[in-house]
Amino acid sequence: MNKNENCVSEVVVQGRFSAITVCPECNLYNLHIGPMSFRLEAHILESVCEMFAEFNLNRQMPTEVTGKAMFKH
Repeated sequence: MNKNENCVSEVVVQGRFSAITVCPECNLYNLHIGPMSFRLEAHILESVCEMFAEFNLNRQMPTEVTGKAMFKH
């Protein structure tokens, strides 16, 4: 990791509300979702992408709200 200079990010992919950028020198990725950003190592980003892909392939629209779908904030 380059600790002496600022990272120069390149856009890998960009969506309407999200993007993934990479610093080629550091080999670290930034996952931007709305106002939040997550700096990730390559293997962690790969795992997150696999999780999103599995969710997208298997998702079913719930017909009713269940305890599993409710979150208390």
